[in-house]
Amino acid sequence: MKKYTFIIMLFFFNHLLYPYITESDQLKSVFDYIPNAPDKYGILVIYDFDNTLIETEIELGSDQWFYHMMQKYAQNGLSMDLAAQYILPVYYLIRNTIDIVPTESDVADIINKVQNMGVRVIGLTAQGFHIVKRSTEQLKELGIDFSSSAFFGNYIEKKYHCHNGSIFCHGHNKNIVLKEVFEHNNYYPHTIIFIDDKEKNLNYIKDLAHNLGINFYGIRYSRMDKKVAHFDPVIADKQLAHFYRQQHIEPICIPHHIMANKKK
Repeated sequence: MKKYTFIIMLFFFNHLLYPYITESDQLKSVFDYIPNAPDKYGILVIYDFDNTLIETEIELGSDQWFYHMMQKYAQNGLSMDLAAQYILPVYYLIRNTIDIVPTESDVADIINKVQNMGVRVIGLTAQGFHIVKRSTEQLKELGIDFSSSAFFGNYIEKKYHCHNGSIFCHGHNKNIVLKEVFEHNNYYPHTIIFIDDKEKNLNYIKDLAHNLGINFYGIRYSRMDKKVAHFDPVIADKQLAHFYRQQHIEPICIPHHIMANKKK
């Protein structure tokens, strides 16, 4: 027994000193970082949503579409904050309307298996308050439910919304929000395993874990890289125009005086 305890302690000690981020195009890679010891208490597995667990079936409403629109407006002289004011309402409407699909066919099975190992499992997404209900429903339709494996209940704060085992950051940095959730619930794991398609988010959480003295394993999920790289703005614009007609709403229109002032 002492021998196994020593091996487990050595495993965690080595990686506490050397937290790292690896890359994988398979969500099942998470099992490489969960020790075989029967006691999994204190391990927290965190999944990002968009382009990690789920993706949109079309270009419209995807992560890459949102950033394309932000860049498009920024190129016209708008600040990111002002661009977001015009884009987000349409984005929320789109996401509350379109369907999503899992990035891998066995996403739900992988998450259920991790949960059945006795590990804490939660979602952590940049998504805003306006699509919490829809996102939760869509995840459940895919067989994904974090409510039974989270360390928090449902509640709303200014920066974030905790709902059904997921943290909706409403555009705020994930490390800042996660730190506040830890503090609010007086919960601190000894190990974090974080899966996200964006390396910057992994680095943010890695730094948070380091500052809190928590072991960290980051997996940059790369399966969606090709789809993101081949994003077609022409097709996306056609889909957006069709969406406007279908929903009987006016296209995004930034007042001329704002555009003129920004260009000056």
